[in-house]
Amino acid sequence: YIIPLPEIIAEIINTKSSSKKVMEKYFQTLKILGPELKILLQIPCSRIAEHAGGELAEAVERLRQRRVMITPGYDGEYGVIKVFRPGEAQNYAQKSSLFHDESPLTRPTTYPLLSFNIHQVLEQKVLYSAIPDSSTEQKAAYPITDELQKAAIAHDQGPAVVIAGPGSGKTYVLTERIARLISQNIAPSEKILAITFTTRAAQEMRQRLMSHPSLHQQASSIPISTIHALGLQILREIPPYSSFRLISEAEKIKIIQSFPQAQNQSSAKIANYISLLKNHALNFRFNEVFQEIANQYEFSLHNNQLMDYEDLILLPLNLLKENDQICSQIQNRYRFILVDEFQDVNPAQYDFLKIITHPQDNNLFVIGDPLQSIYGFRGAYPSIFETFLQDFPQSTTYRLGKSYRCGDKILKAAYELIGSENGLEGVPEKGKVNIVQHATDRSEAEFIARSIDATTGGTRFFAYDSGVAQAQAETPLSEFAILCRTTRQFPAIITALNNHGLPYQTAQAGNLLDSELLAEIILYLRKIIDNNKKNNGHVENLLKNYFVQNLPEKNVAKDDQKIFMEIARDFGNDVKGFIDFIDLNAPTGLYAHKENAVQLLTLHAAKGLEFEHVFISGCEEGIIPYSLFENQEADTEEEKRLLFVGMTRAKKTLSLNYADSRRIFHQNMNLPPSHFLSAISPTNAIRTKSNLPEKSEGQQLSFF
Repeated sequence: YIIPLPEIIAEIINTKSSSKKVMEKYFQTLKILGPELKILLQIPCSRIAEHAGGELAEAVERLRQRRVMITPGYDGEYGVIKVFRPGEAQNYAQKSSLFHDESPLTRPTTYPLLSFNIHQVLEQKVLYSAIPDSSTEQKAAYPITDELQKAAIAHDQGPAVVIAGPGSGKTYVLTERIARLISQNIAPSEKILAITFTTRAAQEMRQRLMSHPSLHQQASSIPISTIHALGLQILREIPPYSSFRLISEAEKIKIIQSFPQAQNQSSAKIANYISLLKNHALNFRFNEVFQEIANQYEFSLHNNQLMDYEDLILLPLNLLKENDQICSQIQNRYRFILVDEFQDVNPAQYDFLKIITHPQDNNLFVIGDPLQSIYGFRGAYPSIFETFLQDFPQSTTYRLGKSYRCGDKILKAAYELIGSENGLEGVPEKGKVNIVQHATDRSEAEFIARSIDATTGGTRFFAYDSGVAQAQAETPLSEFAILCRTTRQFPAIITALNNHGLPYQTAQAGNLLDSELLAEIILYLRKIIDNNKKNNGHVENLLKNYFVQNLPEKNVAKDDQKIFMEIARDFGNDVKGFIDFIDLNAPTGLYAHKENAVQLLTLHAAKGLEFEHVFISGCEEGIIPYSLFENQEADTEEEKRLLFVGMTRAKKTLSLNYADSRRIFHQNMNLPPSHFLSAISPTNAIRTKSNLPEKSEGQQLSFF
């Protein structure tokens, strides 16, 4: 709890906080010093004293030092919190300093502000990561390994499948198995290959292995790579692909649009057709017109020595199939292969994994959860685990049984949704699920914003009592996630968050790789490479030069510059390597993530993350499952898995929300609740109806 600025001013001038005099002083102070929250928590007291008076500076300093006086409430009367004793503030204003009083003041009994940590509120670190790093597996040390985890870690030779549900410790199992293979001299570190699907996951695994007590210096020589980076590494070793340039998704669209046959077609649909074709997707559907464009596209790429993201798998796969010698070299390079998030693998990637696995050892160890397979539009399919067992009949299957993330009720509700009776055991006596009905999407957004404001301990002053029980201790805003099926749901939520002064971040806003700035930087660096100079220069220095030349015009944020510099520092003089790294990560994104901000994400973007409190918006038929338009057929089972993924991001509380009326795609829609919700029993979820009055635009002033 923080004392509102008007109450402090009222105490100083000895009048009611609602008086005209107080409000005049209040708005004058805001005009001079800025937002209220910054005045109370950040602006130096010396500056407050200079511009708004010593008495206010003293009050703020006491507030920050938790030196306040609390008069407890009693029956029929509210408690009162003060920073000055009666008459002390006025005496301070007259004397200019409390310490000039000739008679020593008897200091009254003071009490700290309840559960308020100023340093936690002020902490705003900017991290270079793929999305908010909220992994329980990283935060928890797992001091006790359960028996099912032990069995998977102890797997020795041959193929294996580990079914690992949400929060069951799959990253822990992977890293511990790698450590065991090395520490027991089963395999040298350089012969063990760990494959992930995001750079963030690869970095997390690297950090765990580097800090593992049994590995020491050996951890640095373990090959850890995303599957696309591995494909690129192989291509860079073999002419003519070593000189091919990786194109961005934007370049792919431009090439497609250059063909006459594509003029009256959707470029995005053609691009997706080409991706599914190259991914060997089971859901690929032949289209004669699109196929002709795809053939022209491939011819153009080859002629110009270009390759796209899907080629990073398809080209090395075809190369290894056609060249036994090169294939044998790669197979001998890695004798143990461990694959994370196996449910995300598409058929082409699976074929690639099989062909790089040594045929005599078959030491292919895969881990994942078929219930979290949500990338069918990229060619992934949940039955890939069954395919694996058919291709490797000698496989051993392990199934982890306990979640260290989700409360038991959250997990039970999620498994009821999915229709699975073989769910994980959740964290006991933890987890709460609410299914909340709202009148409109605006009242839904207002309910979510008020709930977050209440749970964070009241650091925003115009929050109302939303009827949600307040937490006993403040919760960082980074532990709150609002998940939506589509970004078209964002505007109403953003308005509500702004009205409550709640900082937020969307995945799109944080993505440094989805910006014109990045495209210009890459173009700048490619021109340097094209000059055919033997020494292109240090990447970090080249970027510094770019920012110096373009900073005034481009208005590049300092935090963004810092992140680019941190990435560049690792590449030395390897300009081409830096460009490859950026192009490799563009599809998944790199983020300048604000820790002290609510995360507003799509359900797909939330995969792999976790938060204490999760709100899922738009649980209505047509949105979840997504089938708003006549020609759009929803994959109901995948949509169900997508909601399952969203639900299991929650550790403590989960709120499933739907609205009777919603404005989306410039239309007012009256959609019934999603039929998915009917699968969740009253035992595991409380159904309520919000009665919040909608607030009109401009009714509440923003301190920001």
